[in-house]
Amino acid sequence: MADRETLMRRQDLLRSRLRRPGIKLALHGADKSHLEAALARGGEEMGAVIENAWRSGARYDSWTEEFRADAWSGAFAAAGTSAEELATAVLRPDAALPWDVISGTVGRDYLRVEWEKAQRGESTPDCRWEGCGDCGACEGPYRNDLAAEFAAAVPVANPALDATSAPVAEGSAVAAAASRWPYVATFSVTGRGRFIGHLDRVEIFRRAIRRAGGRLALSAGMRPKPLLSLALPLAVGVEGLRELCAFQLAEEPDSAFVTRLTAALPAHMRLLALETYSAARSLPARVTGALYQVRVCGGLGAGDLATALEDAARRFREAAELPTEDTREGRVRRVDVKSYVDEVSVASGPSPACTVSFRTAVTPGGTARPERVVAALGGLAEVALEIEGITRMEVILS
Repeated sequence: MADRETLMRRQDLLRSRLRRPGIKLALHGADKSHLEAALARGGEEMGAVIENAWRSGARYDSWTEEFRADAWSGAFAAAGTSAEELATAVLRPDAALPWDVISGTVGRDYLRVEWEKAQRGESTPDCRWEGCGDCGACEGPYRNDLAAEFAAAVPVANPALDATSAPVAEGSAVAAAASRWPYVATFSVTGRGRFIGHLDRVEIFRRAIRRAGGRLALSAGMRPKPLLSLALPLAVGVEGLRELCAFQLAEEPDSAFVTRLTAALPAHMRLLALETYSAARSLPARVTGALYQVRVCGGLGAGDLATALEDAARRFREAAELPTEDTREGRVRRVDVKSYVDEVSVASGPSPACTVSFRTAVTPGGTARPERVVAALGGLAEVALEIEGITRMEVILS
């Protein structure tokens, strides 16, 4: 990987040459790029670096506003190196690599050949369209879905692999939609699972379906993707009791698929039900709202807090509007909570906290975050409320 000076020079060149109407240039920061490369290339020694960065305050670094460059640079300095040094280091072809101990991956010899081809500016055809390249990834029963229209006409690169060893799946990107089996899974997210982000949760479901023996159908187009989506993203730190996941399989599963899928999911993601999906509209398009329960405390006794919040809930219901400010990535956005939430209810307990319940609408224009609803309620009660926990009870569909 190039050093910081080279990366910045290249980015400046792109900015100067692409200042044209209709072109929006999105560039990754050099510091983050070096950090990602250093972590990707590192071995066991990265464990101490990651722990030191965590102890220095690095938490949700995938979010731009939460990235702590100082925590990471200090952690690398404590290990006697830097992210840039590790990212730009030249690896010898015969050097031992940290991931050599992992089996079932593409082999070193194949990667070496691909690297040499890249140096010459040569590309490798996509195996889904132009035949198997014998990279070693498709060993055992799991294989890529190959394009049906090319499978019979294009020979595999390795003659030892015949048509029976690389079968064409009916659920490939070019297969008819009628050959798909759509399902919707109802599941819960509890405990430590609430700290997993939306995209990681999607990936957990994808891997669980694969381990359970399911073959996800693929979308059409130049970049086919698995047909799997969650109905409504669940914010980090929030538990969900009845979350929804829609997916389509390329093959009809057997009767034991549900049992295997239940076992394949982690303990913090419990499968509650699996049903066939027949609605014309997609699951995310049918979401109209969500039910929440938020546990709050405010430095008052349970009885006094409940009384104050019940009075605030009455004024919440009677108010015409309740504007609040939401700050993200340094930008302040005004949100009228009342346009999304009609009313809230308050219940005492567990002592000394109270539970605030409400339904928030989900519209094309947005929604109200539970934190904003609690902030509006606290403002009416003139109490600084502290959130102890948030639970999404249900996702509401049309």
